[in-house]
Amino acid sequence: MIESLIDFSAVLGPARDQDMRGMCLAFASSDLNQRINGLSDYLSVEYLAHHAAKAMPGWTPVHGLNFEVVVKALATPGQPLESGYPYVPSKDDQPLAAPPSNVGKLYMCTANQNGKVESTVLAALQAKKPVCLGMAINDEWFTPQHGVIKYLTTYTNDRHAVLAVGLGIDHSAGERFILVRNSWGPNWGNRGHAWLPERYLKTHLLQSLIG
Repeated sequence: MIESLIDFSAVLGPARDQDMRGMCLAFASSDLNQRINGLSDYLSVEYLAHHAAKAMPGWTPVHGLNFEVVVKALATPGQPLESGYPYVPSKDDQPLAAPPSNVGKLYMCTANQNGKVESTVLAALQAKKPVCLGMAINDEWFTPQHGVIKYLTTYTNDRHAVLAVGLGIDHSAGERFILVRNSWGPNWGNRGHAWLPERYLKTHLLQSLIG
């Protein structure tokens, strides 16, 4: 049984759903920005995706977004509230459309790219700072059992981004876990969240952003 030591998922509201679009990094980094700015309302994923995609010459929906352009878009121009420019689940090419000019106040943040240094990720979480994780995922991600993603050394060709929002420990196994917030809707895992074994970072972490 995993004992929760740190959990700031509730302040971000219910987990959202990216639907079939490849916008996991935009969702995870939007939630990171929301946490850094201390907001109770969601921030606009579409607005962030537009400015990140614009910084990737020749971007198409199959490319997804990368950490470098997302960091720049978070810093400037930032993001309005979700109500200012709502997400469109059915439009893969929406980032190519210019957002309206009257989206409201823009919230910015500075996020630091950390690479694959798991100790820095854990230190940030212990300080209750959100961390965006870019992962190589295994098949267990699609069917977490009892809110836990089982550790496997193998992984699929899929890459995915989530927001780390807490820490826990299984005393009986002597193992630490990271609470991750996904963008696959509230029916995934435990209301859109799941526990990820700490050792997963050592073998599957590709990139991270620390707020």
